Amino acid sequence: LEDISQDSVMRRVAADVGLDPDAFMTEIARDERKAALRANTDELIERGGFGSPTMFLDRTDMYFGNDRLVLLEAAMGG
Repeated sequence: LEDISQDSVMRRVAADVGLDPDAFMTEIARDERKAALRANTDELIERGGFGSPTMFLDRTDMYFGNDRLVLLEAAMGG
């Protein structure tokens, strides 16, 4: 298990998925990105969410966890 709060870990993750680590680190440090993260976190809390990944369908149908993707797919008619 790795600590994603460490820049070295995030740089490696970015590189592993094909992103430029320098550009990635610059982008996540932007005030606009930090504000968006805070707004998303606040919205999740207001809607009763409590962790990640949390997915909503039709604004109120909440699914939490990767193991719920099959349920979300079924709810979407898939």
